[in-house]
This record gives sequence, structure tokens and C-alpha cells, in this order.
Amino acid sequence: MNFLKVIIAFHSTSDTILETLEKISGNYIPDSINLEVILIENGPNQNYKDSLGVNNYINNHIKYIYTEKGNKSHALNMAISQLYGDVPIIFTDDDISVNKKWIYNYFQKFKEFGAGHFFGGDVNCEYEKQPSKNYKHLLPQSAIGTDEGYFLNDNRLFFGCNWGCYLSDIKNVGYFNEELGPGTNKTGQESDMQLRLRASGIKQIYIPNNPVTHYVPSNKANWNFIMKRIDRIIHEKKVLQPIRWKRIRSELSRSKKSLRSAPKNLMALYFTVKYVFLRVLKSI
Repeated sequence: MNFLKVIIAFHSTSDTILETLEKISGNYIPDSINLEVILIENGPNQNYKDSLGVNNYINNHIKYIYTEKGNKSHALNMAISQLYGDVPIIFTDDDISVNKKWIYNYFQKFKEFGAGHFFGGDVNCEYEKQPSKNYKHLLPQSAIGTDEGYFLNDNRLFFGCNWGCYLSDIKNVGYFNEELGPGTNKTGQESDMQLRLRASGIKQIYIPNNPVTHYVPSNKANWNFIMKRIDRIIHEKKVLQPIRWKRIRSELSRSKKSLRSAPKNLMALYFTVKYVFLRVLKSI
């Protein structure tokens, strides 16, 4: 029997988990695969334990866990700590849909390459409201999506909603960093994990034709979201202090049409914003 785990850490405020479960439950799973989907709800308000919707899916193949600590990395670590044996794990989010062979395609790659590798595929985006073309390219790549072959660039890491690896490889490099990710003031828990896997010699394997479709709500694809993200980047890099942020935000808003030509690369975006900051500060 071939064991396979899917882990979904979701916050208590999730309103898309049921749709995600429906898509995953509709996947083609041959009898040779013993699949377990682990749902771990995290947050102070436990909303889904007795939810009729979730209970409709909980069976021998779907397990529910709860932690009141609202921290995604902590939730992932809690789920991982309950596993044993060198099982392959697929990580995804609570706001995705998948093709009917998504899990089976992962299984085939796990079987072909084995431990010592981590895997992932592309991401498509479905928007609640289409973002403006003036600044869409300034959204994080996970809110833009990837073209087939995007991950053939060796420097690119997989997104948290569509990647997987073996339990033994995660244990060898340490668990997820609980100071990163949702529930903290910093991002990048999956990137941090994948970089540590790479540093330990684990090889990255791209799975073509196996995307997830990531639902992007309007509040994560608008100009205010971009401003908040830039603000966070500037705080994290600690190069400039956000003096009189309202005025700076206003300057950026006036400049957003010119930002249409700004590069996608995050550091290049950061330095673009830095120069705008300097321009504003000179006028204060």
C-alpha cells in the first residue's frame, strides 16, 4: 500500500475551505493509494469542528485537527508531528481548486523520484474582481499566476498552495519556522523551508500540467494591498523609516500609472519605491 498525505492549514475565518474539500474529494485516487487529507484549523475561534459542511467530508480519508494558536507554521508543524514513516506530503491552501488527477500526478512523481526531492507545479488565479492592469504586475506572483515552465528557472521556489516533499526530508532540515507566515508580521514560511531543503541537497522537481487554481479575493488584489505590502517590505528591510506614511502613500498613488513599467522582481520593486520615498522626503 502506498501512503500519501495532503495537509491543509486553514484559519478559523476561512470561507472557502468547503469548496476546496469538494474539489480534492473529487480527485481520482486508485485503490493502491492510501490517502489521508489532514485539515488543521488554527485560530482562537474554532468555527469548523461541528460544522455540518466539514463533517460531511470527515471520514476514513479526511482527518480534522484544531489548534487555538493562529499561526500557520505552528499548525503545519502540529500536523507533521503526528505523522510517522517516510510518507510523501502535499501541501496546499484552503482557497484552491484542482484538476481531477492533481493528487495522482503528485503520486507518480513521488514514486518516480523518491525522498531527496521536493515537488511543485504551476498556479492559476481566479479573481473575485479583476485587478487593474496599471498595477497588477506589482502583486505577488502567487496572485498573478505562473505560465507553464515558469518554475524551470532554477532560482524559483514553489508556492505554498502547490508543493510537496517527504516527511523525512522535512524532519532532517527542521520544521517550519513559526516566526514566519500568517499569524506573524513576516511572510515566507514555505520559501524558507524550500531554501533549507535546497541547502541540504534536496533536489527540486517541477511537475508540468498540474496546476492549482488559486482564488484571489478583491482585498488581496487592489492598490491598498500593494501599499500595505510595500510598507511591510520597507519595515522588514529597515532601510527607510516610513515617515509621514499618508503623504508617501498619496505620492505612490499619484505615481501608480508610471509604476506600470516597474519590474516584477520584488527587490527591484523595493528600490523603485525607495526612490519615490526619497523624492517625497526631499519635499517635506
